[in-house]
Amino acid sequence: MSWSYSNWYTGEPDDNGGADCGRLLSAHGYRWGDSSCMNSMDYICELR
Repeated sequence: MSWSYSNWYTGEPDDNGGADCGRLLSAHGYRWGDSSCMNSMDYICELR
């Protein structure tokens, strides 16, 4: 399955330090940002 929708925040994803996971940026209208997979988050969903 593929889709064309994107909601990345400006400059994201930037893979800063190997950031391979995603997060919602609440301070920026819940746009997407990448993040280290070592960061603890409340939840994440994956569509397969």
